[in-house]
Amino acid sequence: MAEEKIFYPLPVVSLFIFNDQGKLLLSREGRSGPKFMAIGGSIKQKETADKAAKRAAHEQANIEIDNICFIGYGEKTDYSFDPTEEKKHLIFLNFQARAIDYNGLKLAGEASEYKWLKPEDWLKEPDLPAAIGKIIKTYFLDTDNVSDKYKRALADYQNLLKRTEREKEEFARYANENLLQEILPIYSHLRLSLRHAVVADKNPWLEGVQLIAKQFQEALSAQGVEEIRAEGEKFDPATMEALAGQGEIVRQEASPGYKLRGRVIIPAKVILDK
Repeated sequence: MAEEKIFYPLPVVSLFIFNDQGKLLLSREGRSGPKFMAIGGSIKQKETADKAAKRAAHEQANIEIDNICFIGYGEKTDYSFDPTEEKKHLIFLNFQARAIDYNGLKLAGEASEYKWLKPEDWLKEPDLPAAIGKIIKTYFLDTDNVSDKYKRALADYQNLLKRTEREKEEFARYANENLLQEILPIYSHLRLSLRHAVVADKNPWLEGVQLIAKQFQEALSAQGVEEIRAEGEKFDPATMEALAGQGEIVRQEASPGYKLRGRVIIPAKVILDK
């Protein structure tokens, strides 16, 4: 069975950088067409978002920033710079920052143009994407509820971090599920063979196989695998699959079922009372 690849959203930083005159920096490059975009970049492994913001400002525009403040996040599930590239699910972490040294401003990569404009003047720019315009209106022009919006944005950011951490933990807990679904039937057949083996006095071969089965069971238990008790128990459709019979009590277990950390990964196949 081919294991399905799991892809997670990619977090990136977007920087809304202001100079000492209250003007906002945006740039455009070949891959984004004629539209002006916020400077930004991806977050590297073991790198915090604010450090990624400083690095992106330096690498993409050769400027230094401070007063980095998270203002909100956006999301695009089918983002690509180039039609030939595979589309990605991006989560944009939007930050406001102040440029403290921008005399040597120089765009990197394919960036072709930049402008410093007041937020209200950016809204008059025909090549401004609607999403960027919405951020400018929401966070830089409507000053009546800035504090409330900041608190909401901070709460959204914290919830996003918690959700991402839960997803990582969930993935780690059940990362071996596909492999176990392949291995457990083999383990079950081994146990079944031992159950029907002819017991003879001091059979070294049989004792060796029994030891292997015991070590197999201990290794599975250490990974959070537990067998579902079925024979003689009341039928439970959440953990069992009935092959025959219509009663409520399991008369015979045709093949064992298993749980991984409390979650059913293979239901027990059973025969019920008539």
